[in-house]
Amino acid sequence: MFFAVFDGHGGQGCSEFLRDNLHNCIALAPSFPSDLEAALKEGCEMAEKKFSQQNLDIVRDKSGSCAITCLLTDTHCYVANVGDSRALMSV
Repeated sequence: MFFAVFDGHGGQGCSEFLRDNLHNCIALAPSFPSDLEAALKEGCEMAEKKFSQQNLDIVRDKSGSCAITCLLTDTHCYVANVGDSRALMSV
């Protein structure tokens, strides 16, 4: 399972792009599914490049977004953040 919270700034375009695309970028990462930690990083980098390219080609959106992501497997919970957003887990 994949969960994410996006904290946009300067508009909602980037957060909406991430909502619609980040999970696919992670799944398309070269290290997915063998190394999920690396796949999260590669997927975030791929999404950033795609959003930046889209802005050059079409939109000119100046928004940005922080993100907290959580990828759950049967045995592990991978949590990653981009920007100044943080996650806290407790039991």
